[in-house]
Amino acid sequence: LQEIDDLLHQCNPPLKKLTECSSALEKSLEQFRQACLQTGMVTAATASLEDCICGVRDRLGEDHTMEVVLSSKAVLQHCPAASTMLADLDAKVAAQADSIWDTAKNAGKTAKDVKQAQATITRNRACIAQARTSGAQSLKTVDSSYQKIKAALLW
Repeated sequence: LQEIDDLLHQCNPPLKKLTECSSALEKSLEQFRQACLQTGMVTAATASLEDCICGVRDRLGEDHTMEVVLSSKAVLQHCPAASTMLADLDAKVAAQADSIWDTAKNAGKTAKDVKQAQATITRNRACIAQARTSGAQSLKTVDSSYQKIKAALLW
């Protein structure tokens, strides 16, 4: 059980990095859209990123665009490595979890202890899966945003 705890503990830094990068990207994109709305570059709160970029070209300075650029760079720099690390650690956790009954039996644990450990492992693996999904979505968002910005700037 300690081995699994150690593996799950190793998941904390990449989990945190994926969560931070994804949150920063979402926040910066929303702030960017709000800035475009507040400055009159777009008229609808649901304006697309392309609409905002076209408005930026004409009126908005670098402040908000730099926030999007920086958070996008952070996603590109950190998410792939963090996701890979989590996938590797999750595979190790899964392998350890497969033998949890034997490990717990040898450690003198009760069936109740094992069931609690299994529930904890399941919850932690779900967090890992969610973080990896969030990171993958952030990578898609960055790619999509890049394509939209590129297209808007060509107009």
